[in-house]
Amino acid sequence: MRITRLVADRNLLGNTIDLYLFQRSESGDHFSGRPIEVGPQDPNVAAFPITRISRNEAQELLDSLWHCGLRPTDAGESTGELAATKKHLEDIRNIAFFKLEIPLPK
Repeated sequence: MRITRLVADRNLLGNTIDLYLFQRSESGDHFSGRPIEVGPQDPNVAAFPITRISRNEAQELLDSLWHCGLRPTDAGESTGELAATKKHLEDIRNIAFFKLEIPLPK
């Protein structure tokens, strides 16, 4: 069985995200990916994956893309944004209760 790593790295000069494919075999041999060749596809033949990775390996790729500054398009509110919004609402609530001279509910 081979351990696969698909890693993203931000290329500032080219304004691109570079993807690297690394594999390590159980015997300790190391492999790295080479540029992928793309050619015409027979519409009657199903496409096949260039590689298959585990959920943990996919998580590592997602984390490295996040580190490169990429975020899901429609992921909704991230944890950091939600925490900041909650804090802001708490502040506004405190101001409103103070200005209206109403005690804060416990």
